[in-house]
Amino acid sequence: MQATSEVAYPVIVSTLTTLAAFSPMLFWPGIMGEFMRYLPLTLIVTLSSSLFVAMVINPALASMFMKTKSVVQNNNSNVKEITSTVEKPIEIKGKVLKAYTRVLQFSLKKPIVIILTAFASLVLLFQGWMLVIGLEKPVEFFPDLQPKTAYVNVEPPEGADLEYIDRLIKRVEVAIAGNIKGVTGTSALTQETYAGAYALKEHQKADGSSFMGPSDLGNIKNIYTKAVTSSGGASMFSSNTPNNIGIRFLDLEDRNRSSNETINDIRDRLADIPGGKITIAAAEEGPATGVPINIEIAGDELVVLGKLSKQIREFIVKIPHVKDVRDNFNEGTPSIQVVIDRQKAAMFGLSTNMIGFALKTAYNGLDVSTFREGNDDYDITVQLPEADRRLTDVLRELMIPVPSGEMVPLSTLAHIEYKGTIGDITRIDNQRVVT
Repeated sequence: MQATSEVAYPVIVSTLTTLAAFSPMLFWPGIMGEFMRYLPLTLIVTLSSSLFVAMVINPALASMFMKTKSVVQNNNSNVKEITSTVEKPIEIKGKVLKAYTRVLQFSLKKPIVIILTAFASLVLLFQGWMLVIGLEKPVEFFPDLQPKTAYVNVEPPEGADLEYIDRLIKRVEVAIAGNIKGVTGTSALTQETYAGAYALKEHQKADGSSFMGPSDLGNIKNIYTKAVTSSGGASMFSSNTPNNIGIRFLDLEDRNRSSNETINDIRDRLADIPGGKITIAAAEEGPATGVPINIEIAGDELVVLGKLSKQIREFIVKIPHVKDVRDNFNEGTPSIQVVIDRQKAAMFGLSTNMIGFALKTAYNGLDVSTFREGNDDYDITVQLPEADRRLTDVLRELMIPVPSGEMVPLSTLAHIEYKGTIGDITRIDNQRVVT
């Protein structure tokens, strides 16, 4: 008990100082906090248990196993002799121990001076930290490095056909490759202009050697375009959108400037291209952490969620240094609905199935026969000309055959409405969410 009481306070204080250093890590926020909190938690439990063992278990074990070799007579003289022998200080030898002894003696004689000196040193260290580094964190766990690749994601309007998407992506390609004047506006993009933009251009590497690149921006090594498809159904914050243009940069040691600066130049070139949402996603090192700002709006009504997301998006884009703001709200594809008057159709002996078959034949076509030429067969398809299929007024002039052999205008049997279909619905924890 006497030996434990002598070392109890130093052991407890030394343990508490270690616990105080690691305790703030328990409040580390975010995903990294959830991952790293096991380290301080394990250390705190281990050191606390070790302190309990040192203060309680070890003295009890020592009293059981550390027996004296001879029986000491129970008298006051022997107890005083043993006590004086145990408490006799050791002899101090050597320059280091003697110097340390003088420091300890001065500290014990002048405790106020030592405490004030330590506090003043702490203040000076804090002021030095603020002067050199400041309140901003000096180190990031995964810093923003120069990306090796980047993706230009092109999101066309809902319902856009392949030709529209192709024209939009070609304008983006030309802007990346050559920034030719006039192609980013509404002027027509000719095949010669498109091919000329990809003409190889000579650039210099950091070591002075030359190479031929597809863009007038020197850091770009390759440009490739993913196959053009219809929009929708892809992740909004990745390079896996159906329509994207990939950019590969030179190796780090070959670049004359940062690839982040090249990405900013590309972003400025694409800012004036109308007809779709164009964003840039740079490749990131380390695990996927998502975008820096991610806001989720949950509710039951998709229309309300869409309005709220639009308001929030308009607010966020006004914040400085915020780029490539997107949302996954899908307003739905514009559509035309033909609402049939069943009573009028019945008067002409028509059913909704017969009228629907006529519309399907007009727009999707109907294979009526086969044409053979040599060993090859070709289907003969009857459908409206392509120019008529692009005009909605044709529906009002479309003639529907009736069983009696006569032709009746579709406008007599039905009326036409312009509506939008329901877009994609994203759920998180069984709630409709717009991100």
